[in-house]
Amino acid sequence: MTISETLYSNKNYIIDSYNNGLSTIKLGRIYRCNSKTIAKFLQDNKVQIKKIKKYSKASKERLSNHIIYLYSELNDCISDISIKLGCGTEFIYKILKEKGAYKARKSSNKKKINNKSFSKLYENGLSITKIAKINNCSEATVFNGLKKGNVKIRPRNTYKFNNKILENGINTPELAWMWGLWLTDGNVKRYCIRISLVDLDVIEKLKIIFNYNGCIKSIKGSHKHKRLYSLCISNKDIANRFKEMGCILNKTHKTTFPSFISDNIISHFIRGVIDGDGSISKNYISITGNLALLNGIKEKIISILGFHDNDFKFYNRHPNRKNNIRDMRILKKNKRLQFLKWIYFHSMDSNRMARKFDKFISVYNIDVNHIK
Repeated sequence: MTISETLYSNKNYIIDSYNNGLSTIKLGRIYRCNSKTIAKFLQDNKVQIKKIKKYSKASKERLSNHIIYLYSELNDCISDISIKLGCGTEFIYKILKEKGAYKARKSSNKKKINNKSFSKLYENGLSITKIAKINNCSEATVFNGLKKGNVKIRPRNTYKFNNKILENGINTPELAWMWGLWLTDGNVKRYCIRISLVDLDVIEKLKIIFNYNGCIKSIKGSHKHKRLYSLCISNKDIANRFKEMGCILNKTHKTTFPSFISDNIISHFIRGVIDGDGSISKNYISITGNLALLNGIKEKIISILGFHDNDFKFYNRHPNRKNNIRDMRILKKNKRLQFLKWIYFHSMDSNRMARKFDKFISVYNIDVNHIK
C-alpha cells in the first residue's frame, strides 16, 4: 500500500492518537513518513492542528542550555535529544547553531569499520547484508570497504519468475483473478510490482501463478497489529507491462475497468476485486473502488446475469472527501446468491481467497461438494 492508503486505513487510530497527545512527529515515525504529511492528512480530515508551543525568552534559554548540556556534556545526538525533549530535530539543530555549540560529528560506526574484517567475513560466505548488520553499518559501507580491499564481489542471487506471464494478456482464470487483486490491493513502482496482504494463502497462490522462486516477506502491520505478507518482484519489464495494461502509479482514483478481459473469465477478475477490496455478509455484498471500475463491473454483471440498475446501490465511502471512491452494494438476497454462485462455482482453490470463500460457504449455507 502507498503511504496515503496506509494512513486512510488507519484514519481513526491516527486521529484519536493525535487528539490524545501524540505529536505529528511521533505519528510520522510510526507510519514512516514526514510529520508534514501527517499534519496535512489531519487537516484533510477536518482535525484542528494544535498550535506549536512558543517559549518565553527565559524558558527558551533554559531549554537551550539543557539541549547544549545533552549535546556537549552527555554526547547525545540530535535525534536522541529530539526523543527525550519532544522537540523537532530542526529546532534543536537551530539552537545549537545559534549558540555555536554544533559540531559536525563523525559517525561512531566509522571507528568500528575494518575493511580486513569485511573481507574475511565475505570470503567465508557471508552476504553484504549480513556483514552490514553485524557491523551496524550500511550495505554501501561494506560494499565500498570490499572494493577498497580489492575483493571480487559475487553476483547477487537473482530470483526467477515467468517474465512472459502477460505476453498474451489476461487469458486464464488465474491471471484474471490475479489482475483483480493487483488493481485493488497491489501497487507498481518504477522497477517492481508488489502486493501485501494479511492472507498468506493468497500470496502463496500468486507466487505459484508467477512461478516465482523468491521468498515471501513477512512484516509487522500497523493496522490492528496484524502481520502482513508481501510478494515483491523486482523487474523493470514486468513493471512496465503492468503499467501498459492499466495498473499504474497512484492508481486508486485512476483505475479503469479492463475491457480486454473476455466474458468467459471475467467472473474470476471480479472475484479478485472482491478478494482485494470487497466484503461478503449475510445482508449485502460490497465492492469498493473508483466509479470507473465499479461501473464497468456493474455493466458486466447486468449483461451476463441479467441484473438491473436498481439491483445496485452506491454509497459515498468518505462523504467528507470530494473524490470518486464508492461502495457498490448488492442488497437483494436472491441477487446476492446468484452473483456469488457465478463467481465461485467455477473457481478453484488456486484462484480464490480461502477466508472469503469460507465466509460465502458459511453465511449462505452452501454445500461445498457442489463447487469445483
